[in-house]
Amino acid sequence: MRGDEGESSRSIPQQSSGMQLNAVTDNLDHCDDETETFVEDINTILERELVPRPENYENKAELKDWDEAWTRALKSKEAETKGVASFVVVHLRYILFMDKHPLHRVFLKTLRMSEKEASAVATKDEHLKEKIRGIVRSTVESLLPAVLKHYALPRSRPFDSWFHEGLCELTHQSLFDVVFSKYTSRFKKEDEIIFAKCKKFSSTTPTHFGVPGRLCLTAAETIPEDTPVAQLPYSSAIIALKGMEKLHSAASKELAVLEAAHHIISVEENNGGQLVDALAPIMLFAVVRSSPRSCFSTMQFIDDFADEGLSEASYYFTCFKVVVQHLLTLTEKDLNMH
Repeated sequence: MRGDEGESSRSIPQQSSGMQLNAVTDNLDHCDDETETFVEDINTILERELVPRPENYENKAELKDWDEAWTRALKSKEAETKGVASFVVVHLRYILFMDKHPLHRVFLKTLRMSEKEASAVATKDEHLKEKIRGIVRSTVESLLPAVLKHYALPRSRPFDSWFHEGLCELTHQSLFDVVFSKYTSRFKKEDEIIFAKCKKFSSTTPTHFGVPGRLCLTAAETIPEDTPVAQLPYSSAIIALKGMEKLHSAASKELAVLEAAHHIISVEENNGGQLVDALAPIMLFAVVRSSPRSCFSTMQFIDDFADEGLSEASYYFTCFKVVVQHLLTLTEKDLNMH
């Protein structure tokens, strides 16, 4: 679990390029109407793939051509600058749907075994985080040699690190339902308190949270609960946070928080604000208006399973964590609503 002290004063590192797409590639077929814009952004990004997915997953010749094109892209001198590594996890997920792909069966067999093992350890609360991390490590160690051999890639940088990261993400996504259900069960009370608070404060504006006037983006004293998200202040940040509940790994959820923070920062900069002045209260407003049903569970899940260490994403997750914890005790008096 990450430490809380001293986080706000550290410099902000830049996010590595390796997993830029994780926050927007999970569970694309199950977003509701309120996340429609988020899904459109996903599709726009996926259309930029350097190696398009096959049209026919059953055609072995087409799969072979796809694999060869993918390998050439990985080995190209421009691979890193073109962001090829960002698509590794997308590429690996396609294989799960390709019955004729040479890696399909070994992927399914290994991931099913990992899911079975995770289900067994999830029945006990003791050391869950360490045990799940161990399952992920063993799964990646089992699959990585087969993947590198299939693509005739050396077990050296950057290929091993790209596929290691991609396989970690793929495994976490595979284990998500088993693991996250333990968090929603353990933190059911906290989730319900925060959801009720979000509903109670659903007509608030940024002003109620102490956001400086120039950054409130509205002169209204209240904003009706049924106002479309697109018409709310900081709508892009709210959409990113609403979409977070549809994502299936801690890394992708953390990157959704990063996306929300980026939207907030861009608005602040365009309106003459400073990050240290308004990020937390604006993030609080965005969380409230996103009305998450499992907010506390999500925060704890990210804290336990996202990569540890300094990164831009972890920096802004610290802000999100403070906001979520503050929501548990937030009152109408705090928001000058009494």
